[in-house]
Amino acid sequence: MRQLSENGFKALEREEGLRLIAYLCKAKKWTIGYGNRFYENGKAVKKGDIITLQRAKEIANYHLSKIYDCIENYIIVNINQNQFDALVSFIYNIGIEGFKRSSLLKKINRKADAEDIYKSFLVWNTINNKRDEDLEKRRIREFNLFNANQDLDASQKV
Repeated sequence: MRQLSENGFKALEREEGLRLIAYLCKAKKWTIGYGNRFYENGKAVKKGDIITLQRAKEIANYHLSKIYDCIENYIIVNINQNQFDALVSFIYNIGIEGFKRSSLLKKINRKADAEDIYKSFLVWNTINNKRDEDLEKRRIREFNLFNANQDLDASQKV
């Protein structure tokens, strides 16, 4: 199964940051580690939670494995590593269920043009129904990674 590349993980880490003490994110949800709101057992992060760097990586890897499965199961066209990395970042932020309902998924699977795909990334630029400039910039960075040229072995599939 394909995984996030080293560059993809560095980009995700830049987007999410790393905090070992629970904090309220912009959406006013308790968050910890690499932007995680839930532990592996489904328990929500709560005020006062503290974890180690190793624990942050374990939680992130758990969530990443679910995202990898999502991409493998729902993307039916070939995508390159840059596209995979961009989608991992996107899904990590909006959630698997959001992605499964998204116009972005539909447009990728029908091989829409770059402009349509760009517009679908930008749909996800709000927090609590308010446009967020930082989130919009993230979506642009994700689209730029998605749209970056990269050689692809024709036999390669997610």
